[in-house]
Amino acid sequence: MDDRRSPAFSNEFEGQFRCLACDCCSPLIVESQRLICPMCAATWQVKDGIPRFFEPPYYWGEIADTEAASFIEEARQLGWRRAIAQRFAGKEGLRRYVSDVRRASWLPLLGLGSDSIALDVGSGYGAITQSLAAAAGTVYSLEASNQRIEFIRIRLEQENIRNVHLVQGTALQLPFFDEMFDLIVVNGVLEWVGEWQTNKDPRAVQAEFLRSLSRLLKPQGVLVIGIENRISFASFRGAVDHSGLRYTNLMPRSLATMWLRWFGSRYRTNFRKTEYRTYTYTERGYDRLLGDAGLNGRYYWPIPTYNAPHRLVPVSNTMVERDIEANEAARSKPRRWIPFVAGALARTGLLRLFIPTFVIIARKCAQPIGESSEPLWEAIRDVLPATGSYDNPEFTLSHNGRQEKTIINVFDGKNSVPQLVVKSSAAPRGTTIKRELSNLRLIHSRLLLVPDPEFSVPAPLGSFQIGNFDYTVERGISGERFLQLSLVCPQAQRLEYLSNELPRWIAIAVRLGKVLRGCRSVDQVPPSWLRSAPEAAVDANLSAQLHGVCALPRIGFEDCVQHGDFTATNLVIDRQTQRRSVIDWEHMVRGVPPLYDVFSLLLSLLSARVVNQNSGLRETFESRFSYAFFSPGPFAQLFRNMILIACEALGVSPAETWNMFLQSLTLRYNHHLARGSTQQAEEELDCLRFAVDHYEEFMMRDCPRVEDVALEAKAVSV
Repeated sequence: MDDRRSPAFSNEFEGQFRCLACDCCSPLIVESQRLICPMCAATWQVKDGIPRFFEPPYYWGEIADTEAASFIEEARQLGWRRAIAQRFAGKEGLRRYVSDVRRASWLPLLGLGSDSIALDVGSGYGAITQSLAAAAGTVYSLEASNQRIEFIRIRLEQENIRNVHLVQGTALQLPFFDEMFDLIVVNGVLEWVGEWQTNKDPRAVQAEFLRSLSRLLKPQGVLVIGIENRISFASFRGAVDHSGLRYTNLMPRSLATMWLRWFGSRYRTNFRKTEYRTYTYTERGYDRLLGDAGLNGRYYWPIPTYNAPHRLVPVSNTMVERDIEANEAARSKPRRWIPFVAGALARTGLLRLFIPTFVIIARKCAQPIGESSEPLWEAIRDVLPATGSYDNPEFTLSHNGRQEKTIINVFDGKNSVPQLVVKSSAAPRGTTIKRELSNLRLIHSRLLLVPDPEFSVPAPLGSFQIGNFDYTVERGISGERFLQLSLVCPQAQRLEYLSNELPRWIAIAVRLGKVLRGCRSVDQVPPSWLRSAPEAAVDANLSAQLHGVCALPRIGFEDCVQHGDFTATNLVIDRQTQRRSVIDWEHMVRGVPPLYDVFSLLLSLLSARVVNQNSGLRETFESRFSYAFFSPGPFAQLFRNMILIACEALGVSPAETWNMFLQSLTLRYNHHLARGSTQQAEEELDCLRFAVDHYEEFMMRDCPRVEDVALEAKAVSV
């Protein structure tokens, strides 16, 4: 076999594995594409650069065994990403499971060093392995299935990832040495190991498996487990259990076995199951199981699931209550009874009993779970001692969905407001959060020179690096998002609420423009974003009109600095003090129209269901856009007044608003496109098309366009 086919794997296996036959401490040696034990002469084959310690006698996987070979060939011929998109079209959950590297979103919490060694047990199709490769120095990816390990080999080869060693083996016989790993990941595996050794009680098999992992961990090592809660909400609603049937996890184990024998199941395998052995537990049950293995852990509620942990919330009564209240308020149609009922259940501890899944971050019992054992918290205190010390800091985590930035809120256990906001990004994408910190420092320093400013920004504290991750830290702020408050407000009162609040935010947008004007350290908008329209996505007529608008002289734009993402999501109000804050300074930009932030704010409020309730039409984004900017309705009148206020404060002629409106839409389209926000980019493009076709209905149509004024002036001069 030509080793050039598998550049991610090394044939230098000397000293990396121990013998599984005699369990001696002598490392295996390499000879003629084989691994040989020098003590008992047991051998294992090395094929395609992969040590083969185990080959299962049966098939197991998410797709049928008859399809697995063609799927691998598609990955080889079309590329693994395209093969996944094609194979799992219409199966979004399964597609994300196979491809989404955000399945390891918890990595920034762990504080891994760049020379760390990680093990992914039961690596499936390699999504978590790929994420670990970017965070750790060396990764061992162990998978039993021939088909899936071949897919991972192709995937890593195509991604040119070279620090991963693939190993074909079973989780119940791990050919590694004690205290070898800084991190071990067991995602969706612990519940299955009882099926792989049927001569023992499933729980005993699980405990023995966890003890083996504990031995492999270094003294300061971390074990991450992703697994279901036995009595979750989903189970009572009829979610399919690992048996392939409904409700078996809720039954006594013996009854579940009888149920399985009666109905039968071949769930994810080609043999018929006759005994219930895929045990899951409650939080307390996992505590006991981990304790039997000499481990203890922190429990997180992964949202929506441990296979897609886009958010992590500590499993404590207080943190669960806060999260439910915050996210219910963010709904487009908040249900006011939910926070009340869920809050009461959370405070009593009942709600946490039914959390759907867990991410458990466990360590050896010799390393107590607490403030002193959190590497991330230790790094924050070492680099930024002014942040203070908390008795038991709690971390919530959220991912922005584009693999650019992870936000970690740090709570001190006493306050409902995060004391610190830590932002993290894997190198080389860390430049994004570093730029954001630089922008934040700039506006923070400028505001210190303004007497009694109308708003505040988070205080920047500093930055540091752990391994391959960059981190920045800023003070937390209290309050609620302007968008959330707008959504909570009843529709009948929303116009009045916005009429009272918008003038203050427009004044802040104006103040920002004046405070930041001329700051040459701010990144300039890419000239092509404004100079050219999205020609590839629009027809020739629209492209010509937009090109004419965007090609107009931009006198004064060079020094105009804007927040860049001045949306209702990034504006915060403390309802007790009425203090206003502006967050998320990642996109601060220079060289855009002076009304750019104003238009961004107004456009962001379209999601606050600004609609004509009497129209009888189905509500769409385009209908909201039309009603807000191209109708004689009250919301359009309000928005018009806000634009006129901004024009007067900034010294901008109302005659320029139409061109700046189209310019801003064009910029926002290109901005969303560059960020990978395809849906938002499409919405901006729809707005552009609608705007150009409906100029005569534009709310500022009685203000002549700049080009019309220029023609009239030319005629007068003639």
